[in-house]
Amino acid sequence: MGPLTPEARLVLLTAGSPRVDAELRARLSAGVRWPEAFELAAYELAEPAFDRAIKRAGPELVPANVLEEIRRRELVPGLRVSFMMRRLDEALAILEGGGIGVTLLKGAALVRVGLHAPLDRPMSDLDLLVEPGAAQGALA
Repeated sequence: MGPLTPEARLVLLTAGSPRVDAELRARLSAGVRWPEAFELAAYELAEPAFDRAIKRAGPELVPANVLEEIRRRELVPGLRVSFMMRRLDEALAILEGGGIGVTLLKGAALVRVGLHAPLDRPMSDLDLLVEPGAAQGALA
């Protein structure tokens, strides 16, 4: 495997803490092929972290049209997360209201206990575990 492209390095840096902002700013100053960077961030499901890090580290180094694209892109994950959290609350209320104990798994669990902010943990589904004997009741 060869060295990382500048855009791959940029996406990797946006996964880090503010301690890497100096290197991130240097990468932004060197020029970015933004379509490739956006595509890679989307492929890696890293868009929220990518967008926040770019705005944090060097918005003045980013073309206005790119910042506008980032602002537009930020709306979609926020809406998706709101939808998923509402569905989770509804599912838990129904299951617990029916006397069915439920354990949250993976992303839903990490978000619920506060280990991850909802936008930092992309989710396309909710993983819930119920006792084997309660599975039929949970499906009803």
